[in-house]
Amino acid sequence: MATLEETRYIANTVVPENIDAVTSDTGVFMAAISPFFWIVIISVLIAIVIKLSINVKRNSKTLHDTMKIIEKFSNSSNSIEIEKVFEEICRISGGEYLAMYTHRDDWYGLAFEIKINPNEKAVSMPLLINANEVMSTGGKSGNFFITSFIAKDKNSVIKMFTRDQPIQEESDLYRKIQILCSNGIKLHALISSEHSTERQSRIAQITTKLSSSFLSWQYDRERFFFFISNIIMKSVHSLEVVIHDEKNNLTFNYGKKGAKGVAKEFYIHHSGCRMNIVTATALDPVQLNTIGGFVDSSYSLFVHEEDNLKHAQQFLQFLVHSNDAMELEFPYFAHHSQMVGAVALRLARSLKIDSKTVESIEIAAKIHDIGMIADVSFSLGKEDKLTDSEMDTIRNHPLYGSIIVEPLNQIYQIGDLIKYHHERYDGQGYPLGLLGDEIPLAAQILGFAEHLTGLISDRSYRAGHPFAKAAGEVKKLSGQAFNPIVIRAFEQEENAIFADLRGYNPNLVQ
Repeated sequence: MATLEETRYIANTVVPENIDAVTSDTGVFMAAISPFFWIVIISVLIAIVIKLSINVKRNSKTLHDTMKIIEKFSNSSNSIEIEKVFEEICRISGGEYLAMYTHRDDWYGLAFEIKINPNEKAVSMPLLINANEVMSTGGKSGNFFITSFIAKDKNSVIKMFTRDQPIQEESDLYRKIQILCSNGIKLHALISSEHSTERQSRIAQITTKLSSSFLSWQYDRERFFFFISNIIMKSVHSLEVVIHDEKNNLTFNYGKKGAKGVAKEFYIHHSGCRMNIVTATALDPVQLNTIGGFVDSSYSLFVHEEDNLKHAQQFLQFLVHSNDAMELEFPYFAHHSQMVGAVALRLARSLKIDSKTVESIEIAAKIHDIGMIADVSFSLGKEDKLTDSEMDTIRNHPLYGSIIVEPLNQIYQIGDLIKYHHERYDGQGYPLGLLGDEIPLAAQILGFAEHLTGLISDRSYRAGHPFAKAAGEVKKLSGQAFNPIVIRAFEQEENAIFADLRGYNPNLVQ
């Protein structure tokens, strides 16, 4: 009870008296403070409130921006759109530059780079960096700090360049950017994949529609005979090819009927057919062996779908011969395939493309225009303006070419390179209108090489450009017709490429 009464006394008497005393002393103290002091105190309080408000708004804006980015990622349908989203990530992070690298053989290759401020001097992004450098999370380049965001599978990495300070790994901002970058990398890989279901379905529909006549070779002997006869006539400049189908008691004549010259007979194994080739002069032993191997292997590949290495090599060799003959037939295309191959190989090796793909590029370059054979080649020599139908046929020659080499694709993976070598980075190419990384990098390299070669070569309507002028024109097409990464590689190899091309065209000037 005493304790309770004591508590009441302290609460009701002692505490209030002490409060009054303190208040009285405080009042005296307050009266002694100058008005300037109060102005300072109020100003500080206002500044704190404003700062807190700004931080709240900034955090709210960052959250809003993050939600917008997530929404844009979910709506992105191609690699170009994803690059635009990464641009927003860089901007809200306070970055000036952003670069994405992907694993490429024993190196990491630049997939794309983004510059936020157009007035800012460009940072030199290397096309290739080694693994140790890629995996380092910090670093500095000139006046910029580098922060890295590495994918879990370590196949890709985003490098962010900020001016004032690096993004601290323990910060909320870093964690948010890491999540955004990780999801962006996954989506970029998914859309860029050569095995994207939607892309493959679209390509298959168009290819099937346009290739029905080519596929009929397997079921229509006459069309098959026309195909191989056309190639033989171009390859060895034969005057006539006559095929006797003894099984069906039919004869097929191609070329100048009844032509006078030296005739040589070949048997097409497993077909019950004989082939007579008439040439102005006798075929040499190498030509005889090559033609015999081609005839047998082509029939086996197209009809029986056998694709062993020996047959494939013979088939490929003859396609190369026929392509060379087609180029010789039109003076403006002399050494075209060799020059395309020289440029493409130089760029592929500069970009550290894997050795198997480099081999495919080398082979594809030799016959990338093989689709011009037969129904297409006749249009090349016309002096009159081509009709819309003829133009459509020419624009489909990459598809035709990819179908012709289809029997080789199990051994030489060149079909996609030939099919896509006229596609453009901005989606304005043909025959399918693929966009950005939907086009395999090897096909992009091949397409660039062909365009450059075309610019420096004479045509019926203009003289070939000097190399420097042609180089300037292709550089202007960076990000439009051509991947900026391919253009960067060309800039690094420009002098070597000029020397390579001079080997085929001694009249080429700088």
